[in-house]
Amino acid sequence: MEKQKSDINEVVRLLVGYVNSKEVHVDPDEVMRSWFDVSRSIRIYRLKRAYRRAVRLALLTVSAAMIVLFVGFPLLRRSAVDPVDSIKDYAVQTLPVHDSGNDNIVLMISDEERIDVEREEAEIVYTAQGDLTVNSDTVSTKAKSVDTGAAAVYSQLIVPKGRRSQMLLSDGTRLWVNSGTRVVYPQEFRDDRREIIVEGEAYLEVACDIERPFTVITRDFNVIVTGTTFNVSAYPAETEAYVVLVGGSVNVDNGKGEEVTMSPGQYLAVDSVGVLGTPVEVDVAPFVSWTHNMLIYDNESLSEVFKKLELYYGHRFVVEPGVSDMRVSGKLDLKRSLEEVISVIAYSVPIVCDEEDGCIYVRPE
Repeated sequence: MEKQKSDINEVVRLLVGYVNSKEVHVDPDEVMRSWFDVSRSIRIYRLKRAYRRAVRLALLTVSAAMIVLFVGFPLLRRSAVDPVDSIKDYAVQTLPVHDSGNDNIVLMISDEERIDVEREEAEIVYTAQGDLTVNSDTVSTKAKSVDTGAAAVYSQLIVPKGRRSQMLLSDGTRLWVNSGTRVVYPQEFRDDRREIIVEGEAYLEVACDIERPFTVITRDFNVIVTGTTFNVSAYPAETEAYVVLVGGSVNVDNGKGEEVTMSPGQYLAVDSVGVLGTPVEVDVAPFVSWTHNMLIYDNESLSEVFKKLELYYGHRFVVEPGVSDMRVSGKLDLKRSLEEVISVIAYSVPIVCDEEDGCIYVRPE
């Protein structure tokens, strides 16, 4: 094992040296996709209790540029004077490094200013004047009015598992940010467009502004609106993402010539390579119930239900094959304790839950 680590470190060292010696152009889209692929690989192998092997596999298969970003993160930490051409550039230059000892909500206001919120939920409010409030506490910001030609000031919100957040952006758009999600956004939007990046899940009520379309950027697709209400789920570790439209109209494009227009009450799936599905009519309530601290599920597999509970409560579940495909329907009050929620599920299906080595194993009764 030590020899393998040494070999990996040597490969990384050589690649970092090579990239630093060359003027290498890194495409932000490609780097973002590579990062998401690494995240997905790590999650899959964690479930198989082989996390170290996943990291090794990801490091050996990712591009040289991605290795510099992922392993040599300090080398790419942007200085205050470095220009940032777009929100994608900022996002790939500030990829978060997981701190296993910190389960707080993190608001990165700038490269030099960071706020840790220890509560389970955070409410973040930006005013049109550039003021910032976090859980009713005013934070001084230096954001200025951003015209079309000026460089934007970007921030990011990182919400770990077991936490949630609400955010009011400077244009009046409101976001509900689910557990395990990263949102990258400008402190003030430009005069000609509004763009944010979502890695995870968010419910948005977009303020209407016909002159400045609002774009939610994910790994494989963009959601473009002028003013509407919708839920977008694009977790890096999942093989399928989706958009659910509650009201208004949205266009979804994958940057490959495919574009779909959605109507209220429709669900659109996007596969792991960005292929857009066909919108289908759905009951939107189960998809947005998390914003009201509820989980509604209808004929859903037990493994999917516990996957959502894992995000919401921040505990790792291992659902054994004997029960993973059981279909369940019901409603859970997520304001209740995890023990109470598990008891409700166990009342309807024959399962037992045992905690071992930091994981909760779900087994047949």
